[in-house]
Amino acid sequence: MDFNKFLEEANIEKEEIYMLVASLIGGVFIYIFNVLYISRIPGMALLSNVLNAVALVVVIVPPAMMRYMKYRRIKEMEERFPDFMREVVEGLRGGMSLPLSLKYASKADYGALNPLVKRMVAQISWGVPFETALKEFMKATRSRVIARAVSVIIEAHRSGGELAEAIDSVTKATVEVEKIKDERRSMISSQRTQGYLIFFIFIGIMIALQDFLLPSLLGGGATELGGKAATFMGGGMAVMGSGISLEEYHKLFLRMVLIQGFFSGLAIGKLAEGTFTDGLKHSLVLSITGYLLMVIGHGIFS
Repeated sequence: MDFNKFLEEANIEKEEIYMLVASLIGGVFIYIFNVLYISRIPGMALLSNVLNAVALVVVIVPPAMMRYMKYRRIKEMEERFPDFMREVVEGLRGGMSLPLSLKYASKADYGALNPLVKRMVAQISWGVPFETALKEFMKATRSRVIARAVSVIIEAHRSGGELAEAIDSVTKATVEVEKIKDERRSMISSQRTQGYLIFFIFIGIMIALQDFLLPSLLGGGATELGGKAATFMGGGMAVMGSGISLEEYHKLFLRMVLIQGFFSGLAIGKLAEGTFTDGLKHSLVLSITGYLLMVIGHGIFS
């Protein structure tokens, strides 16, 4: 399959790929520098953990921000698209031809949709067929909602029916879809709050385990869970804890927090907005916040 076609079908821009590669290189470089140099310096455990968090931020934040900005741009286009269609319908019902209606509608402000609308009007004025210009407009928006609406408009134009009525019906349907999405987001907001609350309770449990429960099993300031813990637990800890240091448990809990934060964020985004893309910002907030709380808590209580 052609790579450009794959990116188009997956709704991924080349700039996103470049940003992802650059972020990966930067994050891996920081992590390797930390492992080879900083982590080997005595007393630098806290700084080493912070650098790991910085590496994670470098890997995740730039691509996630670019993706989220794209998501917000598309969302704004979808919100302003019905306004554009209403202006076109008014022009058609006022006796204007389709090119004149589009030119008339393009004078209004549609936010992120403005450059695409003006380019489509310019293409039509230069003699580009209406359907071709509309398809280019549809592809440039990268919105499935607008794509469905434009497809209906193109079919109505081909059939030679009442174009104004077809566009008006599409506009009303698009508005109803957006209303349903808004109602869904408001209904799910409480579940999003619950998701954050559950995650921070999970963080509290992890901090209690690594800084209070496990050290209390050792007693006397030991650094490994060995025979003493096994004797204390009646042998039940022998398999799990023998020879494993507290720092190794700390690293294990950090990985658990990162995994929990990432997938909890995706779930929250899917419930609240209906897309995993929106969940990336929640994953970013939860993962980084959880990681830093674990590192800071370990530095304070250990």
